[in-house]
Amino acid sequence: MAVFNYTALDSDGHERQGTIDAVSMDVAITALQRRGLVVSSVAPVEKSMFGGNLSFFDRISNADVVMLSRQITTLFEAQVSALRAFRLLAAEARTPTLAEKLTEIGNDIQSGSSISAALSRHPK
Repeated sequence: MAVFNYTALDSDGHERQGTIDAVSMDVAITALQRRGLVVSSVAPVEKSMFGGNLSFFDRISNADVVMLSRQITTLFEAQVSALRAFRLLAAEARTPTLAEKLTEIGNDIQSGSSISAALSRHPK
């Protein structure tokens, strides 16, 4: 699978940026369109000189995961919807990587995925 960066507009007209894993660019575009996005650009992610992405440096820390778990619990106890909770957390994330992942999870939930399915797409 390849990784692609994308820029698209959501149903509210807001610009969304992120990455998507797909077999090809066509499959990536189709998957984004199924999420209700109007795709404006898709490009393969550049490989580093070591032959891959340096995602090690973009990892989300254990402390961030613990804090995120507590925040999600608090929002769910306050009866905030899952979609709104992930959108709020993405807007307040401390790191760009965490914000991107939370946005992607929110997009998955908005497109009809269950919370567990959306989270399982981002195991790290």
